[in-house]
Amino acid sequence: MAEEIARGLEEQGISSAAADIQGQELGPFIDMIERSAGFVIGSPTINGDAVKPIWDLLSSLATIKLKGKIGGAFGSYLWSGEAVGMIEDRMKSLKIKVPIPGIRAEFIVTDDELQKCRTFGNQLAATVLENYNKLETLNSKH
Repeated sequence: MAEEIARGLEEQGISSAAADIQGQELGPFIDMIERSAGFVIGSPTINGDAVKPIWDLLSSLATIKLKGKIGGAFGSYLWSGEAVGMIEDRMKSLKIKVPIPGIRAEFIVTDDELQKCRTFGNQLAATVLENYNKLETLNSKH
């Protein structure tokens, strides 16, 4: 799913980097998010929740400037699928714009769902570019 979302972003001219944060130091990811115009976070739903490394990352983001960034969420599930909504709610509470509902896939991702992931990436890229262009216009007036 992450790879297809990244392809969708890149098709629209947005560079991206997909990474698995499980067992990794969070500092480099926080720095990457701080420098970015937007980011997407994915998690499977396990026992009705996102996985702990995702919560650790989201909690760590409270220390950086996030207002105006574009965010998105995706994930897989077997029974319930709450993780995507939980990630989106946390992003919104951090003042991150979440313009497009997240992508959820049940257990084994189908080709159709992978295409939806690519489309999701395309849509997020368009939002990031629109947001960037608005900022450039504002900055050029000052």
